[in-house]
Amino acid sequence: MKQAMKRIVLAIILAALVFGCEGAEGPTGTAGEQGRAGDKGDAGDKGDKGDKGDKGDKGDPGKGDPGDKGDKGDMGDLGPKGDKGDKGDKGDKGDKGDKGDKGDKGDIGDVATALGTITGTVMAADAALAGVDVTTTPVGTKVTTDKDGKFTLADMPVGAYMLTFEKPGYVKAMLNAVGVVAKNTTDVAISLDAGGAIGKAPSVVVTSNYLAGYGAKVTIKATIEDADTPAKDLKLAWTLTNGVGATIALTGATTDTVGFTTLTLPESKKITNERFGVMGISHDEAGHYVATLAVTDPQGNTTKASATVMSTSVTTGLRNVIVGVPQWIGGDGGEGKTWKWALDVSGAAGSKATLSSTTAQYVSFTPDVPGVYKVTEGDKSLTMYAAAKWLGINGAMDGCKGCHDGSTAPDAFTGFEKTHHWTGMPKKFDGVASSHFGESCLACHTVGYDEVGQNGGFDDVAADENYEFHGATGEWDKLSKLKPGKLAGIQCENCHGPQDKGGHKLKDDRFARVSWQTEVCASCHQEETHHYRPSEWQKSAHANWGTIGHGTVEGRGATAQHCGRCHSAQGFALYVEDLKAGNVTISWPAAVNAMPEVTDADKKAKTAAKVAWLASKGMTTAEVANVSCTACHDPHAGGVPAQIRLYDEIKALPNGMTDIKGVGAGAVCMACHNTRNGEHTDWVKQTSFSGPHYPAQTDVLFGFNAYFVPRYNPGPHLTIEGTCATCHVGIPNAENVAQKRSDNHTFKADATICAACHGDKIGGETFIETNHKQLESLKEAVADKAMEAFDAQVNADGGFFVAVSDDATGNTALVEIKVAPEKVELIHTHGQMGFELFMKDDVAFKWVDKDDKEIDATSKDFHVRADSVYKAIDKKDKVFTPNTTFTKAWW
Repeated sequence: MKQAMKRIVLAIILAALVFGCEGAEGPTGTAGEQGRAGDKGDAGDKGDKGDKGDKGDKGDPGKGDPGDKGDKGDMGDLGPKGDKGDKGDKGDKGDKGDKGDKGDKGDIGDVATALGTITGTVMAADAALAGVDVTTTPVGTKVTTDKDGKFTLADMPVGAYMLTFEKPGYVKAMLNAVGVVAKNTTDVAISLDAGGAIGKAPSVVVTSNYLAGYGAKVTIKATIEDADTPAKDLKLAWTLTNGVGATIALTGATTDTVGFTTLTLPESKKITNERFGVMGISHDEAGHYVATLAVTDPQGNTTKASATVMSTSVTTGLRNVIVGVPQWIGGDGGEGKTWKWALDVSGAAGSKATLSSTTAQYVSFTPDVPGVYKVTEGDKSLTMYAAAKWLGINGAMDGCKGCHDGSTAPDAFTGFEKTHHWTGMPKKFDGVASSHFGESCLACHTVGYDEVGQNGGFDDVAADENYEFHGATGEWDKLSKLKPGKLAGIQCENCHGPQDKGGHKLKDDRFARVSWQTEVCASCHQEETHHYRPSEWQKSAHANWGTIGHGTVEGRGATAQHCGRCHSAQGFALYVEDLKAGNVTISWPAAVNAMPEVTDADKKAKTAAKVAWLASKGMTTAEVANVSCTACHDPHAGGVPAQIRLYDEIKALPNGMTDIKGVGAGAVCMACHNTRNGEHTDWVKQTSFSGPHYPAQTDVLFGFNAYFVPRYNPGPHLTIEGTCATCHVGIPNAENVAQKRSDNHTFKADATICAACHGDKIGGETFIETNHKQLESLKEAVADKAMEAFDAQVNADGGFFVAVSDDATGNTALVEIKVAPEKVELIHTHGQMGFELFMKDDVAFKWVDKDDKEIDATSKDFHVRADSVYKAIDKKDKVFTPNTTFTKAWW
C-alpha cells in the first residue's frame, strides 16, 4: 500500500513558561536600529543601521511597508525597494521611508523576537524525498527540500501559513494553519503520495521554544489530523531525550498533551565553587530537550515530529554580553546562606529587564537594550555591559588588529593568526578538514550564532543574505565576499564578547571581557559525545578550588604569586614567562620596581605596588581562576602544539635542574610538578630540614634530587616522546576507553595504558603494587630510625623537649616528654621534615597564647618539626641535625 500523505499538526505550548514576545513591537521594527532610519520615512532616523536595511537586516518585522522588505521592498525588513535603503545608514534618503515612522520602534528591534522559523521533513514511502517545492501562503516564500528531505523557512513573520508541497510524480499536498511563534521553530513532517494512495496517514507540525528555564514545567499540546482515521483510532507515543542522559518523568505520554519539568541549574551544571559572579553555560549544561511524538494509524503508517526545548542559551561567563541572551549569576554558598538580589537598569535607557528571582542562589536576566546593568547581592555587586551587535574581523581583521598590533595595545594577532582556531576555518568550510563539519557546527565556528534572538550574529546576517552553508570546495572564498563572511570563523569576539561599545570602551573594567575560567572554553569545547575535555578536566585535581586563596592578594598579599604560580591560571602564566627567561623565582617587572613606596615600611618590599600589580593581572578573589584551560594553553599562541605555554625545553626549575630539553608537551607539567626547594643530592650539602614539595614527578622521571645515587639517574620512561603528556593525556585510560574517548584530560593514568607500549601481557598493577610496598617499607625504616633517636635521648638525658603550635589559635608550647613515644610517623609540616609522635599516656603541658597567658592542656599526639626537637629546655642543642644519613633518607 502506498505511503499516504502525513499530516500532523503539533502546536507546542509551553504552559508554565510564558516568555512572551517582547518583540511585540519587534514585528514593526525588529531591525530596530536599522529601521529607526526610516523613522520619519524620508529621514529614516537611525538609518545608519539602514545598511542592514538594504539587506532587510533585522527589518524582518518592520510594519513599515518599506520596512517590510527593506532593500527588497516588500517587507521593510527585507527593504522592499530599499533602493535607497543602502543609504539608509544615514537614513536621509529613506526612500519609501514614508512608512518608516513605525521604524522608530525599531531601536529595540535588535532584540525583537517577532520572527520564527519553519523546518520540516518530506517523506515518500518511508524514504526522504528530495526536490520537493515548498511554498508559503501568504508571503509566497519558496524553498526546495534537500537530499534528506529537509527544508527550512527562516525569519518568517509571526502568523499562520498554508504550506504547499509539490513535486512531479507526487500528489500535491497542503498543510493549513501552520503557526509561527516568535523566537520559536515550527517543525513539520509530511509524506507525499506517489499517485493517489488509499488510506491517508497522519501529518505533524511542532513548535520549539528555546528558553524554557531551569526547573521549569513544560507542557506540549499536539493537535492531530488524519483524513481517513478518527482521532480515537490513532496511537500516540511521546519520548523525551536530553543532553545529559537524565531520566525525566513524562505526564500524558500517550495523549495529545505531554508534560515534563526541566532539570534545575545545579542538576544541569557541576558547580564546584559557589562564588559570586557570572556563570558560563556550555551546550551540555544549557538543557537540550527533544520531545518526539510518534502518531500511528490503523494501516501502520507512522509520522514523527519533534520539538526542542532549551533551559537557556550557551554563554561564556563574561560580563561583556550581547542583548537578547539570558545571563546567569550565582551567589556565594555557605550553610544557612540567604540571598538578596537587585538589578539596576538605569544605565540601560528603556530597559525592562528583571531578575528571575530575588532570593534564589542562582538568578538570571536578559539584557534587552544596549547599556550598563548592575547586579547586586547583599554587599556584593558586578557590572555587565550589553552591546547591540557583533563587529566581526574576518579577512584583514582590521577592526581589532588596528590597535592590537603591539604598539597601541598588546599584540594579539601575530600568534593567534597561526592557531588552529583561525587557520583551520578555510578547510572546515571547504569540507576538507573533516567529514562531519556541517551546519550544526556553525554555532561555535562563527561569531554570535544564536537562535534565540535577532542580534546581528552570523545566523541573522546569513538569513538576511539568503546564504546557505554547503561545505564544498571554494565555500570559504565564496563566504568571504558576502556579509556573513565577516562573522565566519573563530574570532576575537567568540572569547571576548561583542566589541561594539560595552566593556571594550571601559579601560577600568577590562575583566568584563577577559576571563581565565574554563567556562569560556567550555562554551564550545563541551558538547558530548565528541567534545568532552572540560568535563574530564572537572574530574582532575587541576579543577580543585581548595587552595585558590593562596593565589589571591586578599589571601596572601604580595606573596600571592609564590603559591599562585602553580595554583592559579593567572599566576602560572606569569610564572611561565619567568621560566622562559631562566628565572626560578618571581621577577617583578620594572613597572613594579619603579613604583613609588607607599609607606616607609614598604620601601624595600614595595608591598603595595606589588599587590596592585598582581591585582591588575587578575589575582584577586573576584577574578582568579584555578588551573583552568588557559593556565596550560595560551589562546593567542600559534605555532606550538596544542598552544601549550611551555614546550619541549626549560632553562631552569625551582628544584635545581637546569637546561632541560626534548621533553615535548611534558614541559608544561614539569614547571609545577617538581620538588621546588633547590637541589638535594650528595653534590650539595644539606643545610636545612626543608622537605620536598609534594609533586615530585619530574625529579623521579629524571632520577634527580635523591641521595645515595648518581646526580642524574633517569629512568627509561624519560625517552617517551612527549614525556608526561603522552601517558597522562595522549593515551586513554580504562574509563576513557569505555566512553570511547581518544585522549585523557582527567590526567589520571592507570595500569591499562601500559599495554600501549609493553603489550597486553605486562600487568602494570603488579609493578605499581610492588613500588608502593617498597616505598612504605622505606618510610617505616626511616621512622624506626627516628624512634631509635628518641629512645636514645630518653635513655641518655631522661627525656627531650618539643616546640609545638596550634594553627587554629596561634598558641605555642614547649612540651617536655620524659618517655619515648609508642610510635613515630614521618610527616610534612609547613614544608619541613617532621614527625607525628604517638604517646602511650597523656602528656601535660601549657599553651601560651598571643597575650602570653598560659593555658593548661594534655595530649597523646604531637605534630613536631624535625628542627624543633631539643635535648634541653634552653633549646641550644637539637636532637636532629641535617646532612646525616637519617635526614637524607627522610628526604
